[in-house]
Amino acid sequence: ILTEHSRQEIGNTFGGRDHGTVIHACKTVENMMDQDSSIKHSVEFLNEQLSQAMEWRGRIFLISLLVFHW
Repeated sequence: ILTEHSRQEIGNTFGGRDHGTVIHACKTVENMMDQDSSIKHSVEFLNEQLSQAMEWRGRIFLISLLVFHW
């Protein structure tokens, strides 16, 4: 999971869609990944990049807390 946002919040970001549309989109991408290995590799690559970015963001946040605490 790459976000703490609800499906409704994600849908709202994409033009006011509801949570059901987000669920459908996720299932569509999963099906595409099952049928096309290049799509699967692309999604996995993006997932890894986003995970690393979030990890760094968390580290930077912790460092800033430590710096401001002193």
